[in-house]
Amino acid sequence: MYENLLTEGKLNLNQADLEYAQRYYDSLTPASKEALINRAQQFAPEAGAKEIQRLASLPIAEQVQPLIFSEETSGSTDVGDVSWVCPTAQVMVGCEPQGTPPHSWQWVANGKSNIAHEGLLSAGKTIAATAYDLLTEPELIAQAKAEHQKTLNGTVYKSAIPAEVSPK
Repeated sequence: MYENLLTEGKLNLNQADLEYAQRYYDSLTPASKEALINRAQQFAPEAGAKEIQRLASLPIAEQVQPLIFSEETSGSTDVGDVSWVCPTAQVMVGCEPQGTPPHSWQWVANGKSNIAHEGLLSAGKTIAATAYDLLTEPELIAQAKAEHQKTLNGTVYKSAIPAEVSPK
């Protein structure tokens, strides 16, 4: 999926989109802007201070971030239970102004923008290309299942919902 996201590349945004995102970026607190510097350092560890500052000051991330695997994640999704039973994949497309907090008024307001629309198109194309790959290269599914079993390392899923609770 990551290779398909790289192929899709950065969002097709125009100057009006960037100006729109800049207004939201400008509404950030100094602490939020400082956090963007830390994030830019994480994603571009070889970059110099000037480039880190430039990346952190962009209203929208201009490139696909490197794929970093981690045992720990922040946030939550509805796919958690499913991911214990079968391999899953998700794509995250940077179509929100940098530094705007999830579920904030900035995120909600941006949801009607061309930026959000371009992000949805990018995610959809990435998912479609990945589905095509899985349908035409079944060995990818076998590899994903093997990796899933290796990652689980014998751990068996146990639902947090007791068996006697309905609906199931």
